[in-house]
Amino acid sequence: MASSQDQLRIVLIGRTGNGKSSIGNSLLHSRSAFYSTQSPNSITKTCEVKTAIVPDIDGRQKQLMVVDTPGFFDTDICITNEQVQQIIASQIFTMTSPGVHAFLIILRVGRFSPEEKNTVDFIKKIFGDGAAKYCIVIFTREDQSFEVIV
Repeated sequence: MASSQDQLRIVLIGRTGNGKSSIGNSLLHSRSAFYSTQSPNSITKTCEVKTAIVPDIDGRQKQLMVVDTPGFFDTDICITNEQVQQIIASQIFTMTSPGVHAFLIILRVGRFSPEEKNTVDFIKKIFGDGAAKYCIVIFTREDQSFEVIV
């Protein structure tokens, strides 16, 4: 395993169906690191970790660790938001030791609900107020949201 200085640890968080697993696959330069399909129900039921060796900005090799998490606001009744929070809170600390470098909040263009605004509050609740500084918002599905007008 790479030393903690040679790792970049990223956690994907967002609503079910927003494309967290697809973003994870793109980051890892893989089509199949995480199972990904368009579905209104959550595919990811627990936190999953995948890694790849990638060059950093200086061309040095780093281990990229991506953690895919279950989605919030699942349309499948079998997992509640509270259960998702418990799963993430109980697994992330051990998976990302000694800590997370970035939380990627995955939002779907055109589908921003009041509940999704609370994602940063959830991250701060679990990881502390300072964690908000490590949040990056990623917008997905833009190609499915707009019509071309001729």
